Amino acid sequence: MGRAAVGGERRFYLLWIVGLWLGALWVGSVAWFAYLIFGQVLPLRLMYGIQHCPECATDFEPSMLAINFGDERYERCPHCCKWLWTKLSTAKHIETHKPLG
Repeated sequence: MGRAAVGGERRFYLLWIVGLWLGALWVGSVAWFAYLIFGQVLPLRLMYGIQHCPECATDFEPSMLAINFGDERYERCPHCCKWLWTKLSTAKHIETHKPLG
């Protein structure tokens, strides 16, 4: 066996290891996102908390269809259908509100 054959075989195994690693990461991330979506943890509630609409005085969960501007969001209230500017909720704001649903 020459040096080219040994180097090619090493590269072959390295590509297999990297491919298996990337496949495991992909499967793990899909499982994690499935847990976040269907489990008890909601990703948007973790990031933005529960929003409060000053027009109809109700609390609502943030939606994916909002426009982000730094720490503010322009989103629509699902109850009164009005668009409003909301800020990121602090931990105190999240603790004072009862869970939705």
